[in-house]
Amino acid sequence: MPIFIHPSVKPHGFNALEGPYDLFRSIGREFDLSLATLRLLCRGVLEEFPDLTFIVAHFGGGYSTIKERMDRYIRTMGASFWYKKPLISEPYL
Repeated sequence: MPIFIHPSVKPHGFNALEGPYDLFRSIGREFDLSLATLRLLCRGVLEEFPDLTFIVAHFGGGYSTIKERMDRYIRTMGASFWYKKPLISEPYL
């Protein structure tokens, strides 16, 4: 059975995007999904549990739009990106 990830309503106390234009719904939720997607990829969750299937709403929160930026950043940072050691044995993409 797949695990479906979808953004929730605005968490209590989260006020970074308060104000007009409902920016939490239009930007904040997509950021939250992108962050969750990257954490799943980089923290080795998929490698540790290879039989898990994730479905991430909204194309991973727009993850595909920052994929190249993340690739460049990881190449630039090298081993320091992973802090201690990579938690994945293959590229995360």
